[in-house]
Amino acid sequence: MQTYGYTLKKIRKNKSLSQEYVSAGWVNRTTLSKIETNDTIPSMHTLIGLIGKLDVSLDEFEYIRNDYQLSNKQQILSDFLSLVSNFDAQAINQVINNCVLYLINSPNDILIKEIHSICMASIFLAKNEYNKAQKIITTVWKRLENVEQYTVTEIKLVCNILFFFPEDVISKFTPRLLIMIDRYLDFDKSLYSLKISLLINSALLLRAHSTNESLSNLKEAISISKLVNRYDLLAIAQFSLGTLTSDIIMVERAKNIFFAIDQKQMFYHLEKELMY
Repeated sequence: MQTYGYTLKKIRKNKSLSQEYVSAGWVNRTTLSKIETNDTIPSMHTLIGLIGKLDVSLDEFEYIRNDYQLSNKQQILSDFLSLVSNFDAQAINQVINNCVLYLINSPNDILIKEIHSICMASIFLAKNEYNKAQKIITTVWKRLENVEQYTVTEIKLVCNILFFFPEDVISKFTPRLLIMIDRYLDFDKSLYSLKISLLINSALLLRAHSTNESLSNLKEAISISKLVNRYDLLAIAQFSLGTLTSDIIMVERAKNIFFAIDQKQMFYHLEKELMY
C-alpha cells in the first residue's frame, strides 16, 4: 500500500492540478510538497480536505492507495453483499473462509465477525436448521436492534438478517428500517434496490396477516422499480401483487418481463411459491 503523500501526488499529477490549487484553503504549498514527499504526515482533517480538492471520495482514495485493489476487509464486505442467494453454499462458504482468515489477525473486528455469523446462519437455514440459524443471528441482532440510525453498511447487514425473525418482529421493525434507508438514498443510490427488495419480501412474508400493508408495500415497490429501471424487481413486485389480488393481466405482464430479461427460472420459482 502506498503512502498518503505518494497517492495525493499521483492523483494530483494525473489530473494536471497544481500544488497551489490543491493546497489552497488547507495548507500552504510548501507543506503540501512535504506531505507528497512523505516528510510530513497530514492530520486526518487536512487529508480529507486535500482529497476533496482532488474530487475523489475517501473510499476511492484508499482504493487507489491500495494499487487499485480492495483491502481484505473491503473485499469480504463486497463479496458478502454480492451474494445472489442465501442458499448459494459455495459462495457463502468462500466468504466464511475469508472471514476466518481475516479474524486470525483482527479477532475483534465487529463487522467481519457479524458477516461470519450471518453466513453461518445462512448455511444452517439452507439445511432447514432454523433454530440454529436464529440462535447465531440473535447475537448480531442484539447489537443492532437498539441502534437509533444505522450506517449504510449496517442497513445492508440488517436487510440480510431481518427475515430470520418472527413475523411480529419483522412487521414492527420494517417501517423503521425503511425510514433509515430513505435518509441515505441521496448518498447511495444502490439503496433503492435494497428498499424495493425489502418492500417485496416484507409484503410476501406478512401477506397472510396484514393484507393491506402487503398490497401497499408491493405498489410502492412497483413505483420505485419503474423509477430506477429495475425490471427484474418490477416483474417480481407485479407478479406478487397480481397473484395476491387475482389480477390475471398483471400476472401476465410480469411473466412477459421475466421472459424478456431471460429470467424464466425466477418466474417458475415464484409461480410455484405463490400460485400453488
